[in-house]
Amino acid sequence: MDELSGLNRELLDPDEWMRKQDERIAKLREQGERMSTDLAGARIEASDRGELVNLAVNPSGALLSVSLSPRALNLTATQLSELIMSVYRDAQRRGSERMMDIMSEHLGADSQSMDFVRSVVPRPESEDGDDGDTDAWRYNR
Repeated sequence: MDELSGLNRELLDPDEWMRKQDERIAKLREQGERMSTDLAGARIEASDRGELVNLAVNPSGALLSVSLSPRALNLTATQLSELIMSVYRDAQRRGSERMMDIMSEHLGADSQSMDFVRSVVPRPESEDGDDGDTDAWRYNR
């Protein structure tokens, strides 16, 4: 029996092993549901400095709302479309950062899971047009 004394006892008891796996799965499911709720409830609002264009996106960058001030109608169509796209790019970038923050809060900033997420999620374009190749994702701002 000395040979077995160093082994993990739960491996010797399949019922105990299954109970621990069920607990682990339940904890992961609960964590995933909380993260999904946080992501679904996040709303990122953005506007230009003059507040001619106001819009909101979710963390994945999907457009939720757009509103234009009456002054925005004084712009040419080209100016207005460029302004809308500029505000939208800012909102998308901030939405991506918020998504990563939420995931980092739930998974742990230094976890293997976050390493994987960082490896597959493209970095958002920065405010100055840089594609972010030299900068890492920002966390815990």
